[in-house]
Amino acid sequence: MSAAGYRKAILNEKFILLLFWIVYLADYFYKHHFDTWKLWVHFVFTLNYVVLIAFINYFLLPKFFYKRKHLQFFLFTFLAFFATSFIEENVLENIVFPATCGCGPPSFMGTLREIGDFFLYIFLGVGFKIAWDALERQKAYELVKKEKLEAELKFLKFQVSPHMLFNSLNSIYSFALHSSPKTPEMILKLSDIMRYLLYESADELVSLSKELQVLKDYVYLQELAMEQRGSVRFVQKGVADGYFIAPLILLSFVENCFKHSMDSQINNIEINIYSEVQDGAFTFRTENTFSPAKNEPPGLGGVGLQNARRRLELLYPSKYTLRTEVLDKLYKLELTINLV
Repeated sequence: MSAAGYRKAILNEKFILLLFWIVYLADYFYKHHFDTWKLWVHFVFTLNYVVLIAFINYFLLPKFFYKRKHLQFFLFTFLAFFATSFIEENVLENIVFPATCGCGPPSFMGTLREIGDFFLYIFLGVGFKIAWDALERQKAYELVKKEKLEAELKFLKFQVSPHMLFNSLNSIYSFALHSSPKTPEMILKLSDIMRYLLYESADELVSLSKELQVLKDYVYLQELAMEQRGSVRFVQKGVADGYFIAPLILLSFVENCFKHSMDSQINNIEINIYSEVQDGAFTFRTENTFSPAKNEPPGLGGVGLQNARRRLELLYPSKYTLRTEVLDKLYKLELTINLV
C-alpha cells in the first residue's frame, strides 16, 4: 500500500473510533438525564481507558502481537491493564472526588472490578483494530496481486505486437522489392493495425467488431504473402457490435495458422477462420493444413500460443474453453468465451 493510501486508512479508522466514543458518551449522557457533572466524570474515566486501548492498538499490537511475540504481548497488556486501573484509583479518583481521599488503600479486588466494568469496551476496541488491520492487509494483498497480474498481462501483450509487426513488415518488404502495385495498400493496412496496437489495444477491453476487423486486415496481409500458394477463408457470423473482448487475444491463433502452413508447405495451403457470436457466447475456430514430414503438429507448445493460453487464464478464468485437434494433415483449434 502506498504512503497516501496508508494515511487514508489510518484516518478512516480513527474517524470510526472517534464516532464510536462520541455515540457511547452521548448514550451515557442520555441515560443519566443529561446530567453534565456525571458526563464530565464519566468522560475523564473513559479517557483513561481510551488511552489504554490506544496503547494496545498502536504500540503493543504492531510491536509484539503481529510479530508473533505473544508472550510479551500478553505480559505487557496485563501490566497496562493494571497501570490503567491504578491511575484510576490513585490519581483520577483523588482529583475528581477529593473528599474521599485517604479513606483507605486501593484493593487488588477493586482494581479487578474496575477492569471488569470496562473490559467489554476494551475487548471491542482492540478487536476492532485487529479486524481492521486484517482487512487492510487483505486489501493490500489484493492490490499487489492485481498489479502483478496487470504487469504480466502487459508483458504478454507486448510480446504479441512486435512479432506480428515483424511478420507484416517482412511481407511488405518482399512486395516492395518487386515493385508490386499492392504495396501501398499493404502499408495502409499495416498502418491501421499499428494505430490499433498503439492507441486502442492498451484498453482492458475493446470492441469485438474492431478486434475482428484488425484480424481481417492482418489475414489480408498474410494472404498476400502466400503469393497464391493456397486459399484463405474468413467467415464471420452473428452481430459483434455491443460485445467487448480483451485485445489481441485472437491474433496468436491466426499467426499460428499461417506460420505452420507456410513454413511446411510450398503450395496447397488451406486456412479457414470462423467466428460467431450468439447470445453472448463467442466462438472462434481456425483450421490450417501442414506437412507432418516437414513440421511437427502446431499444438499449444509454441511461445505465442502459450502466451495466448496464459492471457485467457488470467482474463477469463472459468469463462473459456480451448480445444485443439490434429487430423492427419489438418490442425484444428476452437475457442469459446462467454463475453457476458
